[in-house]
Amino acid sequence: MHLSFTKVRRDDNLYKSFIGKQQDLARNIMLQPEAQFRDATIGALFNDNPRVPRMPRPEDFSKLDLDRAVAVYKDRFGSAKGMTFAFVGAFDLASVKPLVATYLASLPVTDIPVTVRDLNVRPVTGVVKKEVHAGTEQKSVVSLNFTGPADWSEEEDQRFHAMLEVMNIRINDILREKLTLIYSASMHGVLSKYPYGNYTIGTGLPCAPENVDKVIDALMGEIRKLQAEGPAPADLEKVKQNWLQNHRRAMRENNFWLGRIESAALYGGDLHQLLDYEKRLQSLTPADVQAAAKRYFKLDNYVQVVLYPKQTKMAAN
Repeated sequence: MHLSFTKVRRDDNLYKSFIGKQQDLARNIMLQPEAQFRDATIGALFNDNPRVPRMPRPEDFSKLDLDRAVAVYKDRFGSAKGMTFAFVGAFDLASVKPLVATYLASLPVTDIPVTVRDLNVRPVTGVVKKEVHAGTEQKSVVSLNFTGPADWSEEEDQRFHAMLEVMNIRINDILREKLTLIYSASMHGVLSKYPYGNYTIGTGLPCAPENVDKVIDALMGEIRKLQAEGPAPADLEKVKQNWLQNHRRAMRENNFWLGRIESAALYGGDLHQLLDYEKRLQSLTPADVQAAAKRYFKLDNYVQVVLYPKQTKMAAN
């Protein structure tokens, strides 16, 4: 850790090798329809904002400069000001303290900006729909993304992710098993505090090209049903029991504690809330999930991108 701050290692040959490999990788990836689809989805979601990372092109790497990369690294990591170091695991505190004093307490702390800087990067608003025609395999993917402002808290984060888990159950039970419209089910999301309070929900549903409209209609139907009726008690109970088992197992793992400490440092959360996790989980109600669905699934504000094989477009012409 001390060396990573104070002794940046420069290796021109390693840098050139890395750049060459990344260019080859980018060249191969952009030949894949899925990569073109992901790139188009990001572009549509943020209106091609140049500050939003896209799928890298080979020519992007030729614009990089090793001297500039090293300078940027030194500019930020030349100072440990504002940093929090977390330690987890089975170690003796008395034996660690001298190491902390030697290698961390001696780090430079020159004055640098440490607050979050909001560059005002925002997703588009309204309903945006786009089609991508790539590849020859008779397979489509439906992507729907919901975004918007939100206030982060431990309790709200729990309600938000419970809503997503319930939706995944419904997508799997109805769209995949009952209607046999999709090959797999996936809905994910994040509730964030920085650089501003916001949320993002995304879903990718692989299906046959001729079933695209049916998939979209079925998914929107499940969202409207969750908003109107709330989740089935059995579905929510399934989510809570799964979370409870995972939590009890995670409490014995270092990575869980490291993540919780980092989250508390970043978001200002209270680690003592972990002791009340099971109580808070049991208090989660179907009405909480229903209210969350109304807050976060705005049917007048989403981005829809669909991947079609090329020959589908040719046949339409």
